[in-house]
Parts: sequence; structure tokens; C-alpha cells
Amino acid sequence: MPATIVEIDHKSLTALGQWPWPRSLLAQLVDAIGRQQPAAIGIDILMPEPDGLSPERLLARARRQDPELARRLDALPGNDAELARALKAAPAVLAVAGAVEPTGMPLRAPPFRVSDRTGGAGAAPASLGCRASPAR
Repeated sequence: MPATIVEIDHKSLTALGQWPWPRSLLAQLVDAIGRQQPAAIGIDILMPEPDGLSPERLLARARRQDPELARRLDALPGNDAELARALKAAPAVLAVAGAVEPTGMPLRAPPFRVSDRTGGAGAAPASLGCRASPAR
């Protein structure tokens, strides 16, 4: 079957704002695609840093300036949690890439091994490190 590519292009950026988008918006995109009942959703996005627009990130500042706003922000799910929920509900596939050389950056998820379990020719195991936070 043919694949449909959902691309973040200039038209998307004009309509939805500059990149990177909050992960809650990515969750809405995954939800919308999931409603079309695809066989799989492949996601090729690198998210090496926390979502700066997530409620928990805004909470520290709000606590100092507006306790009522802080209470309301504290009740909201985090953007990472929203994206994790959407990915869990969808037939999603996430690509993960590792670096050949150590980066000196702390891992945000444990290293893992990828190998060909069928033992096919040229199936050398590879160790990869992942910096992305795992969906829970």
C-alpha cells in the first residue's frame, strides 16, 4: 500500500507556529492521524531537550508571580505526558539513533542493543545510546 507522509512544511509552520511545536500539539497531530486508522505511524523527529512550553516548566515561574495560575498549571498534564498518551494509543513507530562516539551528555534512557534475532548474514549487533525520554 502507498504511504502517506505528513510533513511539517512551510504551510504547517504558517498555520501552527514556529518549530519546535509543543509536544501537546504533536500529540494532537498523532491523535488526528490515528483517527484515520493507519497500519502504522512512523515518527522521525529528534527531541533532545525538554518541552519549554510544558505546564510543569512554566510552573516554577508562576509560583513566584501568581499562586492561582500555579495551582491551575499544576493540574494540567505535561506536554510529554500528552505525547506519550497519544503515542500509546496509536500504532506508532519511533526511530532511535545512537552516536558512534560518546557525546559526554547524560543519557535520558538506558542504552540498548539492536540485533538481528534471525541470525541472518551480516547481522552484527550494535549498541546504541538513546537521549530521548521513553514514552510511559
